[in-house]
Amino acid sequence: MCNVSVTTVSRTINGREEGVGAKTRKKILAAIKESGYQPNKIARSMITKKTNTIALVIPDICNPFFAELARGIGDVCAEHGYHLFLCNTDGSIEQERGQVLFLQEHLVDGVILTTQNSVEDDAIVNDFIEDKFPFVLVERYVEGMDIELQVTIDNAGGIEKVVDYLVKNGHKNIAFIGGPLDANNAKQRFDGYKRGLEKHGLTYDESLVLAGDYQLQSGYDATMQLLKTQKGKFTAIVLANDLMSIGACNAITNMKLKVPEDISIVGFDNLPMTDVIQPRITTAGVQIGELGRTAAELLCQRLAGAKEKKHVKMECEVFVRDSIRKV
Repeated sequence: MCNVSVTTVSRTINGREEGVGAKTRKKILAAIKESGYQPNKIARSMITKKTNTIALVIPDICNPFFAELARGIGDVCAEHGYHLFLCNTDGSIEQERGQVLFLQEHLVDGVILTTQNSVEDDAIVNDFIEDKFPFVLVERYVEGMDIELQVTIDNAGGIEKVVDYLVKNGHKNIAFIGGPLDANNAKQRFDGYKRGLEKHGLTYDESLVLAGDYQLQSGYDATMQLLKTQKGKFTAIVLANDLMSIGACNAITNMKLKVPEDISIVGFDNLPMTDVIQPRITTAGVQIGELGRTAAELLCQRLAGAKEKKHVKMECEVFVRDSIRKV
């Protein structure tokens, strides 16, 4: 159609300018448009070893935290010309292993791997390192490995700030409902709670501490347990994530009590919904979308050739709303 070689057409399709004049290139592109031709992206990726696709592996697609995270990541991917491939593991290590293997075999360019919110499989991370496969860890912690790109939240510091704010408002008897005992960020948040009590000379009371699983129902159940067995021993509850704090508010309401008049509630994560439900829940955390954007920027920089290691720890702030009263 254009009376040019296959090589010249191939160079034009793949954006390589060497040996192709502007007039010829224009003629070829016009012919391609007229014919409706679409390049075979799978075939191209086999040659270039590049798919312009980044995968995000998350444990719970129903958790609004990960929806906000994905949105921030997706925005940056689009800005850099990448597609975002989303994988949900339902908190299963087996599913995570299978999905990561699939992603490596099918030539995604890189992976953003976040916490499992339960038992985490360090072997998956080790495989990435051994294969020199580009990846970023988000709120996932491993020991004894050379992690080059990582974005984390100052979990302990965030919860400590929450305790500071409660003490400032007169609370001295503060209960705590944590996350899964095997989750590293849950351990950090628990450490922040204990550190906050110690800072203000408050006694740690293990009868006021329960473990949840970061799900709304566990926040409800644990709060009901506290209200039935420890009623009168606490004026506030700190919960290790916002979903559990919503469950706690439901439990308090079902016991014919009110937030914050009877019990003050504080969450963690800064989910957007905490600013619209009633009462609006005070929470600590970061801007979740920014967390995602930071992780995606690190990976895109690595895929563009950057070599330096980067570990980013994002500081938390307390977002004061309506769920805490002065005592």
